[in-house]
Amino acid sequence: MRGTNPIAKFISAPPIGEPVAYQVHEIFLTLQGEGPRSGQRAVFIRLSGCHLKCSFCDTHWDDVKDPLMSIVDIVSEVSRLWGHGIGRSPLVVLTGGEPTRQPIDSLVSILINQYNATVQIETAGTFYRDCMLLGNVETIVSPKTPHVDPRVAQQAHAYKYIISAGDEFCPHTGVPITATQAGARPARLATPPLHLPRQRIYLSPCDSGNAKLNEKNLQCAAALAIKHGYTLMVQLHKLAMLP
Repeated sequence: MRGTNPIAKFISAPPIGEPVAYQVHEIFLTLQGEGPRSGQRAVFIRLSGCHLKCSFCDTHWDDVKDPLMSIVDIVSEVSRLWGHGIGRSPLVVLTGGEPTRQPIDSLVSILINQYNATVQIETAGTFYRDCMLLGNVETIVSPKTPHVDPRVAQQAHAYKYIISAGDEFCPHTGVPITATQAGARPARLATPPLHLPRQRIYLSPCDSGNAKLNEKNLQCAAALAIKHGYTLMVQLHKLAMLP
């Protein structure tokens, strides 16, 4: 998107008993390319819309034609893609855009209760949802602003940072000091909570679309990982030419 998307609003859960419909950009089978389950088979549910406009965002996840889907239709598609004979406990990744912008609690609960799924929620950490408390949920926080909701931080399974060589970095934590939003002043992004082991803080070089700059970003991310004891990651799905 590269910061060109419209701003989407937070959607509250409907009253109890009313059906929930989600705007979905795509559902697909791939390998998780980043974070603590990197390389594992996964079904991605990419929900539409985001409340942020990050200048480096390289994912297309917003279209006015994106359909509204019921929980039944989403879960049915996840089951079809995962297939039979692979095991009855799929890895399902809720991503976006910003997936917590939509009321995902019911969807997550059904994925866990019906399929014993492990559900990863990939979020910027701005919005809290009660489903983050569930045992089969892994909340993966990638801060894009100086603030993460304290309840999200408390439940975080891992933190991820996108590293650009042109940014400054906090000398004590290695956290980027940057402005991800147009017109914003550079500031330190939200720091990881103290309960997280350093190995569960992941650094990913920014994919700028420029090979020489990407090499510098990778070198910078590697140096920070060595200095602070964090984990360097690359986008494995892109190396494997997967979605």
